[in-house]
Amino acid sequence: MTSLPPEFVREAFVTGGTGFVGRSLVRHLLDRGWKVRVLARNPSQASHLTALGAEVVAGDLLDPVESLASMMRGFGVVFHLAAWYQFGVRDEDLMARINVGGTERMVEAATQAGVGRFVHCSTVGAHGATGEAVCDEEHYDPQSVAALPYTRTKRAAHEVAQAAASAAMDVVLVSPTGIFGPGDKSMIGRLVGFAARGWMRVGFYRDTVMGFVHVDDVAQGLRLAAEQGRSGRDYILVNKTASLGEVLAQVCVSAGFAPPWFWLPAWAVWASQPLGPLFAPFLGQGPYMLRDAVAMMDGVSLRYDGIRARQELGWEPGPFDHQLAATVMSFGSEGASD
Repeated sequence: MTSLPPEFVREAFVTGGTGFVGRSLVRHLLDRGWKVRVLARNPSQASHLTALGAEVVAGDLLDPVESLASMMRGFGVVFHLAAWYQFGVRDEDLMARINVGGTERMVEAATQAGVGRFVHCSTVGAHGATGEAVCDEEHYDPQSVAALPYTRTKRAAHEVAQAAASAAMDVVLVSPTGIFGPGDKSMIGRLVGFAARGWMRVGFYRDTVMGFVHVDDVAQGLRLAAEQGRSGRDYILVNKTASLGEVLAQVCVSAGFAPPWFWLPAWAVWASQPLGPLFAPFLGQGPYMLRDAVAMMDGVSLRYDGIRARQELGWEPGPFDHQLAATVMSFGSEGASD
């Protein structure tokens, strides 16, 4: 199956709709005439989605499968975005129950409900580091994936979705690279915010290479995966590949500030891991965030081509420089120069 029948295309059941990517996806679908139902643990906190025209229902990934199936029955597409994203967590078992067990429940519920297509939002972190090579969706580096709980659990969820596709379920996977945009509260998003406000005088992991993609382009990619994706295929979404130092310097200059004047050597970040609980609240992460930052960034390169999404889905990301500048403006920088 290469695309959905027309009668299924515009009816979507979305998990994670109140999150950073989910909000963008819900807006994107509604703008294009889709009927959208959003699963939310606390519907009262999803009034903004209701105002846009989405239906919000109360539920949780860990609810009984029969309950989840009843809520998605009649919908042609499930977009599964919900996951616990955090670095440095204390409770790795809970993360596994949510990210892996939640995906297992959603797959089973979608099967029971007779959903036409299941779109699983994964992450490029589930593929792992590439070194100096530029890789595609077939690449997998188990050692780097296993280095931190988030990528371990997302890889396991990735494999749940792949197994469902192998068992003849219509499943498409989407693996974004580093997502950015207004409202991003991830660790990378926090660093961009610090740079945009002129607070970043000292940086770290300047030479870490990764891909970047705007949140609205991820929403576009998820929709196209539902409409045009091939069952069992994985699509990596990347607009620009660059070093973290290059991107943060670009943010500083765009905001009217000087780039960081000093970049910590890798050994200094490694040695500061015991201080993680002090820094974690400022970055919105768990107490062991420096442990995971070392695992994620120390000497790591994530170089992916993203050609498949362009060729098979017709995915066209927007202009990176413009998107990054708009993100900088969203932080309210006054453009004061140092």
